[in-house]
Amino acid sequence: MDILLITCAILGGLLSDPPRIAATEHVDLVEHNHYFDSGGKKVFDQIVYYNWDPSADRYNVVAWRLLKNENQIPVRHPGNRKYYSSWHDGKTLRIIHASRKMETWTQYDPETYERKFLPKAHRADLLRFDLKR
Repeated sequence: MDILLITCAILGGLLSDPPRIAATEHVDLVEHNHYFDSGGKKVFDQIVYYNWDPSADRYNVVAWRLLKNENQIPVRHPGNRKYYSSWHDGKTLRIIHASRKMETWTQYDPETYERKFLPKAHRADLLRFDLKR
């Protein structure tokens, strides 16, 4: 009975305030990063999105998100070699397609490190919407 009540409460919360908009985007590379401190303790997991910059001959960070939901982790499209993820990012349903995926375990934060190549202010970022009620 308790499980039924919990399930109803969760579904009720989801259905009472569903996402208002879906944002579908493509990036060239998505990184699932596991960041550890110098003692080997996990600090956080994050997803970092990159696009190829031919003028710099490198991938530049577009955006990043802390991993809060397993749906953020890209999976391979059935029948092709591309990847996708979809999850609720606030009131936005995000659907991200990527040509490539990598998973890393680091003792530094790749998103912060990449700022020396492309400052945060110059990043394209993911789509944002004004969702006033």
